[in-house]
Amino acid sequence: MSVPYQRAAVVVVDTGELLCVQLRDPVTRELILGPPGGGIEPGERPADTAIREVLEETGYRVTLDNTREVSLDYPYTWAGRTHDVRCHLFRGFLMGSRDEREDFAPDPIQEGVIWLPMSAVRPALEYLAGFGDAVLELAQDPPR
Repeated sequence: MSVPYQRAAVVVVDTGELLCVQLRDPVTRELILGPPGGGIEPGERPADTAIREVLEETGYRVTLDNTREVSLDYPYTWAGRTHDVRCHLFRGFLMGSRDEREDFAPDPIQEGVIWLPMSAVRPALEYLAGFGDAVLELAQDPPR
């Protein structure tokens, strides 16, 4: 098995909606949704990647609940190539309100930032087996 591409993403829920980015595959032109996230740079911790990527992709500053992390391994096809991916998913929280976004310059493949109703999460993320379930698990408040 090849060494997987390492990435980190954040599950942020606010007023019953999940923070997502819309990306368009440059080859298939398919539009997909997912929590903000991206590749882990050399020497970077997954949690630091997650925080950086949310700011870069959405303009929101977040904090993480480092006790709530799920790692998933899956094949992912993008731009005509399939990659082995290991994604570190964290539960995150906005540091301010939805109105408190910083300026950001999204990647050209990004077509928007949306707040997805939680009822639409599983169908929207079904393109990756188990991903929607992991997001929904992290979105739940931990048992007390």
